Amino acid sequence: MSKEMSAHFLQGAGACATRLRTPMNLSHLWENFRAGTCGAGTALALSLGSLVGALVVAAFVFRPLAEFVSRRDPEKIRKSRVRRLAFVFLVSAVTFGLFVFLQAILPAPQRLSRPSYQLTTLFLILFTFYGIFEIVLIFFGDFLPQARGNPPVSPFAKDILRTVVFLIVFVYALKQTFPTADLAALMTTSAILSIVVGLALQESLSNVFGGLMLSADRPFQPGDWIEIDGKEGKVLDSNWRSTRIWTRTDDVIYVPNSVMAKTNIVNLSRPTRLHWCVREVGVEYGAPPNKVRTVLVTMMGQIDGVLKDPAPEVRLIQYGDSAITYRLMFAIDNYDRRTQIEAEVMR
Repeated sequence: MSKEMSAHFLQGAGACATRLRTPMNLSHLWENFRAGTCGAGTALALSLGSLVGALVVAAFVFRPLAEFVSRRDPEKIRKSRVRRLAFVFLVSAVTFGLFVFLQAILPAPQRLSRPSYQLTTLFLILFTFYGIFEIVLIFFGDFLPQARGNPPVSPFAKDILRTVVFLIVFVYALKQTFPTADLAALMTTSAILSIVVGLALQESLSNVFGGLMLSADRPFQPGDWIEIDGKEGKVLDSNWRSTRIWTRTDDVIYVPNSVMAKTNIVNLSRPTRLHWCVREVGVEYGAPPNKVRTVLVTMMGQIDGVLKDPAPEVRLIQYGDSAITYRLMFAIDNYDRRTQIEAEVMR
């Protein structure tokens, strides 16, 4: 190696060593990031760092927060909510990493003309907002009311609020990511399309408005026992289309909201948990009515599940051809066990 080449080599090595010893200029890096003039290696490093940071925040901040606000819900609902929110924040973290990469490598004047950058920004805004808003909605709609001893906000009301707010954020995100798009023309086209779809989906829309009326009037709540068209069951939940009712034979009935809004509903769990059960029995004429009444009242007072206050009652209501008919009236406060308690009384 010649002396001239050796001198150039030593000079280059010294310059590299000097650059390695120089601390990173964060302000310069930030300016390059904002301008989109970072190299591919730097952009990839920033993207991976942002992705890891977002995943850490999602795993150690938002997931525990989702579990906390859902802790009063049944286990199945709680796991479903946490799993759904975990997926939302995972997508948001991946989108954030991609957004940082594109922000670092694309020059500022070219970003809003690149579909990849526009779509990444749109998805980042929507997914991040949805995850945070869902946690806030669960906290104020479910957690706080249950902590105060009140029923949670109806699912239908939460769906309406979620849809309205999400549409507003969606329009805002479109305006930010597609600034040259004609939103007025888009809204006009959407309005015309909505009229056409509305005419084709009149029955579905009647279910939506029926659900809105039920949500405002609140004749029942999830967990209440109701009777509708001679069928008895416990309300599971309500959505845009129908109300789910669980029967005593472990079947689920889906009743359209339009039908629920037009039908007489008997709420067996309101205004109090106390419910009177009425049954009739026939006793031969040879038994004195006073003695029959005493025996029946004593018997009902010994049945597990029959309340002692108010006390059971027995009334003579009819002299039949071959027996005297007595009406047994007893109160319970656990309607889930009504059939078992009645069967024990009749036995």
